[in-house]
Amino acid sequence: MDDTLAQWLMTLLTLTAVVLVYFTLRDTRIMAAETTRIGEAQVRAYLSFEVKGADVRAPSLSPDNTDEPKPNIVVEIQGRVPNSGQSPASSISFLYQIDALPRSEEFRLRDERSLHRTMPVAHTVRAQGEIENQSLKRTFRTDLEALRSGDSNIFFAVIVEWVDVFEEIVQSEPVFGTIPFKADADGVRQVYFGRVRTEKT
Repeated sequence: MDDTLAQWLMTLLTLTAVVLVYFTLRDTRIMAAETTRIGEAQVRAYLSFEVKGADVRAPSLSPDNTDEPKPNIVVEIQGRVPNSGQSPASSISFLYQIDALPRSEEFRLRDERSLHRTMPVAHTVRAQGEIENQSLKRTFRTDLEALRSGDSNIFFAVIVEWVDVFEEIVQSEPVFGTIPFKADADGVRQVYFGRVRTEKT
């Protein structure tokens, strides 16, 4: 009887030790993964798009005499792309959306597949470096009278995409903004930085 009790106690102690070792190893693995994640986050590249200004050109505010709709407005956003991270970024491209919408309509970021995408920039942005002058342009057709009267606004969203030192594709948070539009006599309007309102998500 004493031998059977001793065997049961030994079995119980062995099972307890196995469970404790299992949980210790699991917690160690979780802590190692978290330490790796923190280490990678400290050395990653972090890019963002900072708007410097915008140009809105409407070459002609007179109605077309053709039945075929033609693009009648060109919107170009200029910005800089700083890398605030501790490592370089390569294969930098931009996903963006520029639309004119009635003021009553809410601007929504479209699905990524339907955004405009630039070709990757050829050079690498070093840690703490930047792309000084990046331009994103869209030519499209819209109701110019609604823009001129203020019933519509020009909205934009920009996402920066790059490859980091861990060979992972990374995207920035979107930067959203609105561009006011008032036409000159010749239909051309220059809009500068103080006039462009941006916000980050």
